[in-house]
Amino acid sequence: MSIISLFDKSFVQWLTVDESVWFDRFFYPVVCPIFYVETLADLSKKPRGDRTADTEVRIIADKFPEMSGTPCGEHLSMAVLDILGVFQPLMDGRIPRSGGRSVSGGNRVGVVFDEVPEMAAFRRWQNQEFYEVEPRGRCTARRDTVQMWQVQV
Repeated sequence: MSIISLFDKSFVQWLTVDESVWFDRFFYPVVCPIFYVETLADLSKKPRGDRTADTEVRIIADKFPEMSGTPCGEHLSMAVLDILGVFQPLMDGRIPRSGGRSVSGGNRVGVVFDEVPEMAAFRRWQNQEFYEVEPRGRCTARRDTVQMWQVQV
């Protein structure tokens, strides 16, 4: 098993395309949902020099993990479930994901994960379809939350 690595936007910007391939090969990248919000916020920035905002986001998307990796569940949902006593933090190397449902067949029990919004965003991001990462209302709500955090910090 590879080393699990949670990364942020500045790390991806720092990597060259070649280094991003090595990162994807030797690590198991975990993408937190805020990564998409941070990067999508770049689409609303004014262009710097000869690069448009769209070009800046495409450069990040070119370095985005393709071979491996998974999106992490949304932290707010996990925090609420933890407070309610439902969510138990995983300490065995598994990535917390949302949207699982229990299934059983015969004497076997398992969990099936349908495509949750984080996974759909991950798939679209790999295809450089970052304008469609999140529904407009959800993206706006998260952007408002990020702006609120910036004010508080």
